[in-house]
Amino acid sequence: MSIRNKLVTLLIAGFAVIFSIFFYSTQTLKAASDAFTSESLAQTYSAAWLSASDAQFERSVEKFDPELGSPDITMFWDPLENVFSAEGDENPLTAALAGGRTDLAQGFFDQVFEEPIDLEEISFVMAYTTTGRQVYCLSGLFLQGADPCGKDARPDFFLNFDSFLRSAIDQPTRNIVRITDLSGEKALSVNDSISFGLRDANDEAVALVVIGKNLVDNLELFSEDFEVRLAVRSGGKSISLDEYYGDDEVVEEEYGVSNLRQLLAEAEARAQTSSDATFSDVVADLGVSMTSIPLSYQASAEEISLLIFKDQSENIAQQVTTTNNTYFTIAAVALFVVVVILALTIGAFGQITAAIGILRGMSEGDLSLEMPSRNKLLSSDKDEVGRLSDTIDQYREHLVYSEEQRVDRGRRRQERDNLMFSKMEILATELDGGPKQMMINDIDHMRSELASGDDETKERASIELMGVAFSRMSDEVASLINARTEELVRTRDEIDSSIRYAARLQNALLPKEYPGDISFKVHWRPRDLVGGDIYFVRSLPDRVYIAVVDCTGHGVPGAFLSIIARSVLDKAIDETYAQNAGDYLTKANQLVMETLSQQDASNQKIDEGFDGGVCIYHRKERRLEYAGAKSSLFLVGENGASEVKGDRRSVGSSKTSGEFQFNTHVIENLGGAFVMLTDGITDVMSAEDRPIAFGRRRVMRSLQNTKQATPDSLVTNIMTSVDLYRGGAPYRDDLTLLAFSLNDDEPSSPVSEVEEV
Repeated sequence: MSIRNKLVTLLIAGFAVIFSIFFYSTQTLKAASDAFTSESLAQTYSAAWLSASDAQFERSVEKFDPELGSPDITMFWDPLENVFSAEGDENPLTAALAGGRTDLAQGFFDQVFEEPIDLEEISFVMAYTTTGRQVYCLSGLFLQGADPCGKDARPDFFLNFDSFLRSAIDQPTRNIVRITDLSGEKALSVNDSISFGLRDANDEAVALVVIGKNLVDNLELFSEDFEVRLAVRSGGKSISLDEYYGDDEVVEEEYGVSNLRQLLAEAEARAQTSSDATFSDVVADLGVSMTSIPLSYQASAEEISLLIFKDQSENIAQQVTTTNNTYFTIAAVALFVVVVILALTIGAFGQITAAIGILRGMSEGDLSLEMPSRNKLLSSDKDEVGRLSDTIDQYREHLVYSEEQRVDRGRRRQERDNLMFSKMEILATELDGGPKQMMINDIDHMRSELASGDDETKERASIELMGVAFSRMSDEVASLINARTEELVRTRDEIDSSIRYAARLQNALLPKEYPGDISFKVHWRPRDLVGGDIYFVRSLPDRVYIAVVDCTGHGVPGAFLSIIARSVLDKAIDETYAQNAGDYLTKANQLVMETLSQQDASNQKIDEGFDGGVCIYHRKERRLEYAGAKSSLFLVGENGASEVKGDRRSVGSSKTSGEFQFNTHVIENLGGAFVMLTDGITDVMSAEDRPIAFGRRRVMRSLQNTKQATPDSLVTNIMTSVDLYRGGAPYRDDLTLLAFSLNDDEPSSPVSEVEEV
């Protein structure tokens, strides 16, 4: 077989294979398209429904969230806010709940919720004591057969009330709440709700509040917007929107969807036989798509789902028509392509045969031969044969041009060599001894090589000249690099020495003597050689000042700030000796702002300062005071561990004015021990793929688990817990942990121990 016949046969066979693959791919893509369409349908419905639910939640229920709600409402839940009357600083609502005055609390609840219920912003409000006794209920729900606030109906969270209460007390929680009759046979209402706990002025939980909005309104809007029929599946039962309202008869056909009861039965069967409660299928014989999605982010599809039925009869018919048309088009295009390929191939090989003869003549030196003209159908100067003719013409021109280039390359090579010789001669004049003589010998040798020989020999000698020149130059550059490297090493060593000296200076600021009537245990660890944490103890005849401070930043900047903080703590004592703990911290805030010029207009964006706590022990009165700036004092005694929280302001921060007054907390029980720490303890992260901070709750747990309430035991137990929790994870920040206890009788020497790492 000739090459032409082989190529024609290969093209026909290849096209047959391509057609088969394309046919199979079409079938595969059709099946994939069906699956993708189903998946896409579920995603579209889910995104639209959940977005509508979230929008309704934000417009109605979320505004009552104690943390995320509107400010004019969240103040109703603050135990230290009084928005119900003009007398007193305590919230009368939480006080009434704490005192068991239910009738008084109901009046306050009415002030908050009567208007939102009347305006249908929310559907119901329920309040319970921590034991599950209902103290308030107001509902705008209109249900079939039961009163949501009566004894014949009950929310489903009563199935596990203790767990529900614990979750809501700690943090406001969004839930799906179903209200059923006591038999549990019929879902009377499905609601998107938020639950949260109310606390009194002593931070004790006094009530659970549940606020909900009926989701049925959204279901009706969703059904109209998407022209679909809906049902809600819960607890193995499927209830259509018609049945949800208690209609005797289900509408036979709506939005093109009939046989609703059959579809509900098939959806239930599909859910029972599948492990995935979220799905979307096409019921081809009924011409309907059947989709199941979660009703809410807060409940899985297995618990409660939304069933969506969409008329797909037109789409199914269109798909069949499109598939048939595709097959016909493929067959027509394939036939046309085969005919065109045969015509092009036969014509092209005649021209290729002529080109072979011309190239043979050119190889023998005959440059007069030309390609024959092409005027056949489907011929083009841009196809392969046309490009071959152009290439032959260009090759002829190239033979002439090559000689011209050879001469030009020789001239440019000579110019390049002369430049290299010039640079090497200049370099030789700057060298001494052996290197200079070596350079001169290289120049003489290269000149001799370039003076004789053919073009190949001259080109090789020219390349060797360039290599020698670059080698000599690179040696000089390497010498300069080595000298610079030595200089950088010296500079680095000087910086390290300076930082180590700064660390010795910072250590010198730490207390070296402790009062004898107080026992101390301290663990102090900067993240780097120096850090922003510092602790402070100063004893005066009638009082002792104890402070733990975390300055902004860490490393060298934090260390500089710690020196300023230490100076401020001393100066605040010297300038205002007669003071309580709050006045002392207030004076320190003013001194930091003066020192750092925080009040200047040019420094308004500078936000440097420190967080920490201050204890003042008055010896004669035997009174202990505490003031804190974003820091807490932990108390450990016979009754366990407790926490005294400081103010939510930082010392020296731009958010803390110079007139701000820090609060003074008087510690009543002086038995046991007291713990002060920086956030380097609570911010230690676990060695996990998704690390979690150690946190204050784990600090409290460590304190409660310490058998002996001594400074040494408390510090040892906390650091042991921290090290076990972080595993191999590095420390993220400087950390300071200080524990102390008051001695009944003053010993002859202080009982103290400091761990500096």
